[in-house]
Amino acid sequence: SNFYIYLKKLVETPNDRFTVFKNPSDDNVPYRIPAIAKTLNGDLIAVADYRYSKADIGMATNGKLDLRFRIKDHATGEWSKVKTLVASRGEGAQTISFGDPCIVADSESNRVMVTSCCGNVSFPSGTHENHQGWARFYSEDGGQTWGDYTDISQQVFDQLDKRSDGNIRCFFIGSGKIEQSTTVKKDKYYRLYLAALVKVGNGTNTNYVFYSDDFGENWN
Repeated sequence: SNFYIYLKKLVETPNDRFTVFKNPSDDNVPYRIPAIAKTLNGDLIAVADYRYSKADIGMATNGKLDLRFRIKDHATGEWSKVKTLVASRGEGAQTISFGDPCIVADSESNRVMVTSCCGNVSFPSGTHENHQGWARFYSEDGGQTWGDYTDISQQVFDQLDKRSDGNIRCFFIGSGKIEQSTTVKKDKYYRLYLAALVKVGNGTNTNYVFYSDDFGENWN
């Protein structure tokens, strides 16, 4: 209650639009599922899937997906070349593909975090024992370089398996932006929020909100 919505008409010029991820015409591998964040110094970081398989994780046999990114320099206004945040690593449990990225840049430091789905199992086909993973990546220099992934899927199962109706089957973290609070702060970081789609034991899809007070190390 007691809020206002302001509308402003955008007057476009030819320079107002820029294709951040251009689908190449030669091999027809599509980019999909973009996410974007602004760093402490004002740079923009855009992340997206590069879908060799042209399908969601687990929908194609051993379908490979990379995460790729570009950075717009705040000082120059120029976008960097497309770079690979993490490359799919062929056949394997959780390393065959990484997709549906979420991103957040800390409001008080140069830390940036990306999470993504990973693996070779689709969300609809997931079971408690065989499911998509949840990968986490950190950058300590405003998104210029990235560390290797950590699979933090078990944090979700450890908590949601405590439901009164039994274990969950699988989950899917909603891609896009991770929100950071401007008011709730514990120790070093303002609180993070993201959305999760969870298939509970009877097969019903349920939404949860997860939060973290240590910039994604631990989620509740």
